Amino acid sequence: MMQDLKLIDARPEGRAVWEITIPRYLCNLNGSLHGGGAALLLDMCTMSALGPLASDKRWVFLGGVTRSLSLSYLRDCAEGTPVIVDSYVLQAGRTMALIRGEIKSPDGKIFYTVADHHKVNLGPQLAMLEFEPEPKGGLEPNTHFVLGGGKAML
Repeated sequence: MMQDLKLIDARPEGRAVWEITIPRYLCNLNGSLHGGGAALLLDMCTMSALGPLASDKRWVFLGGVTRSLSLSYLRDCAEGTPVIVDSYVLQAGRTMALIRGEIKSPDGKIFYTVADHHKVNLGPQLAMLEFEPEPKGGLEPNTHFVLGGGKAML
């Protein structure tokens, strides 16, 4: 999906604006944007809005996880519809952030889906540091990440 998205604006205060034409693989059998497809699209795009706020050990790419993702589906969005996914950070602290995401028409007059995305900053896992762009800026891996079974990932 990220290959189909085109970044059209990014701002240092924590905003990322993407454009995409709704592809078939994000749609249900009726040819409309599926709820799960909208959730995936918003999850990925809202995460990118935190990028400009990244600093040493805080909000680095792949360093946070979703705490909750709440979507409101306002209007049907058919396959082939060009849309804008506008994501902006409402609040970002040391460990928690709230990002608003909107799937809307390019002119901003029609809203299809809106989301509030709560993120938790865990810091990158050791295995994920290889995907972090250079320079790594003194990032330290999170060695305290615990999976559901209580096993620490090192």
